[in-house]
Amino acid sequence: MINVLFNSGIGIDIEDRKVSVAFLKGSFKGVQLAAEQSFTLDEGKPVPERIRDAAIFINGFIKERQIPDIEVFIGMPGRHCMFREVEFPLAVKENLRSTLAYEMDKYIPLAPEDIYFDYQIVSEDKAQQRLKVIIAVVKKDDVQPYLQLAELLDRGGSGMESSFAAVSNYFFHQHGAAADPAMVVCFKEDGFDVIHTHHGALIYGRSVEAAGPASEWGPKIASHLTQVASMFSKNGPAMKLCIYGHPADFDALNGLVENGLFEWVALKTEDNGLTGAASVCAAGLALRGVGRLPVQMNFMPAHLRKKPDKTSLIILMALAVLFVISGVLWIGSHVMTRRAIVAEMDQEIDRLKSEAAEVEKIREEINDCQARIDFLSARRPGNVYMADIGRELSERIPASAWIKELKVSEDQLSLYGSSDSASELIPLLEDSPIFSDVKFLSTIRKGKDDKDIFRIGLKIVSPASGEGEN
Repeated sequence: MINVLFNSGIGIDIEDRKVSVAFLKGSFKGVQLAAEQSFTLDEGKPVPERIRDAAIFINGFIKERQIPDIEVFIGMPGRHCMFREVEFPLAVKENLRSTLAYEMDKYIPLAPEDIYFDYQIVSEDKAQQRLKVIIAVVKKDDVQPYLQLAELLDRGGSGMESSFAAVSNYFFHQHGAAADPAMVVCFKEDGFDVIHTHHGALIYGRSVEAAGPASEWGPKIASHLTQVASMFSKNGPAMKLCIYGHPADFDALNGLVENGLFEWVALKTEDNGLTGAASVCAAGLALRGVGRLPVQMNFMPAHLRKKPDKTSLIILMALAVLFVISGVLWIGSHVMTRRAIVAEMDQEIDRLKSEAAEVEKIREEINDCQARIDFLSARRPGNVYMADIGRELSERIPASAWIKELKVSEDQLSLYGSSDSASELIPLLEDSPIFSDVKFLSTIRKGKDDKDIFRIGLKIVSPASGEGEN
């Protein structure tokens, strides 16, 4: 999981007329295609010059995007690779590479000193104590241009694989073990590759040249698929069939599906995290830098391989240190818990003291208000208690009016304020049994808020005297 999250990889697919580069990054969302680009090679140039042009393009691709120091995998055309399935006693598993190197001439018609090889274990039969292995071999002469490219790259190369292995890994990344066994067809500019996978291993691969438009290659593809299926799946279940690249004449391929020989898996590269990858082979090579994949066939000599990136290990160590520190802090938190509780209680006590002081202040304000009420209740202008005057004004004056100033002099009362309609206040106050001689003391005028500004004078009388009655 750590590898998938933090690792990245660069894949380089080399063809006769084109070089394609893909840069993949691992993330929480899965593997993402960060960047890709292709460059057309001049067929008129000698191979060494084309390799130098490819190296210049790749170095520029990496510098322009400021890609960090990550693993770089180079792919060669599948036509350079030969496969052979062999069986060994299970006992040789621990020294399988040495055994293969010693007995290679028994299985491959080439001198051991003229080849590079790698292998993949397909299955183990513990009951029969047998081991089934796929051997992949390339000629050193065929590999030389790609080794030259690795030397010209600023980052060097971490590995070198065939396009068959790259496409297989791309297929497994998309579909996993659910698509097994499978036939994968990958279109090239001048033909197509036919690849057979089973048990998470690359079993067979062949590059086929084809002329004319790709849309007319359907019958030829169907013929090769039928041949391969007859070799590896006699009377077996239908193989899964996947097509990568340009569209073909699917009428011929659909016929194979209808006959029960194959079952469609996917026709487009629009699954999982690599939607839109222009070069399936380049993306499959870049996947090698992101995480472990089923097909591991590296033809680059060990002494030329770029050392693995240490970023993931450093991150793991940093996470381990953080884990230890967090453990120490967690233990220390128990020691500090009691002190924290005491401090929290002290804070709560201080808060309650503050609230008690506020309550005492409110109590004093209430007492002060009560004293003022008693004072007003004791006053009797015009032989009427001041409290009765306040109650009468609050009942008579509507909510739309505001009293801003109230003056009392013996039995005379002066009101100053504003109202939506000041003229309606006079009859309301005249209806009171304790007010008489109600009149405006000044002309009504308009305020800034379009309300009437008024000043009203009236006389306070005792209800018993009857002066306020009309």
